[in-house]
Amino acid sequence: MHFLSTFLLACLLPLALCTEDFYKLLNIEKAASDREIKKAYRTLSKKYHPDKNPGNDTASQRFVEIAEAYEALSEPETRKIYDQYGHEGLAQHKANQNGGGRGHDPFDLFSRFFGGSGHFGHSSGVRRGPDMELSVSVPLADFYNGHEHEFSIEKQQICDECEGTGSADGVTQTCDRCGGRGAVVQKHMLAPGIFQQVQMQCDQCAGQGKTIKRPCK
Repeated sequence: MHFLSTFLLACLLPLALCTEDFYKLLNIEKAASDREIKKAYRTLSKKYHPDKNPGNDTASQRFVEIAEAYEALSEPETRKIYDQYGHEGLAQHKANQNGGGRGHDPFDLFSRFFGGSGHFGHSSGVRRGPDMELSVSVPLADFYNGHEHEFSIEKQQICDECEGTGSADGVTQTCDRCGGRGAVVQKHMLAPGIFQQVQMQCDQCAGQGKTIKRPCK
């Protein structure tokens, strides 16, 4: 019996040693905010994605581990379990939830996070942005003879630092002038006793309904 216990411990020990702390894996502090966890996953998942590291098994394994870490820490319930009981407690929780079935697909998580199919360069399921128009002056002779023209366009994309909120610390406040409506009603006197009410865009929040104390640079 003692031999069996020792044997089982010897088998489980390498697994425990190979399981890296989720916070270290994402390179964040244990007190990290939800925004910091999301930012870490965004950066690391793109860095270690198998499509960007073809033939690199280490990067592929890292991609899977990063997805597992994010899924555990992004949900308040599983994060609390992990903080209190570690990997064993989390594994027990998952077993109770789905009967010990397979975990989530890291590519599915990547797809839900960034949009698309979960892979780089795959057209199937890629989220398409709005159409863009560009005016280019071309000499009539080029239509007949053919000619190559180079042009540049400006494209908007979500800022990695503020996640599109415009706030450096992720904090926005309801505009105290319009109350979050983005518009204010102004009263104008047309004649003695005659008034006209006009709804206008709030000049304090530029119609956004929110204000930012620390704008993102």
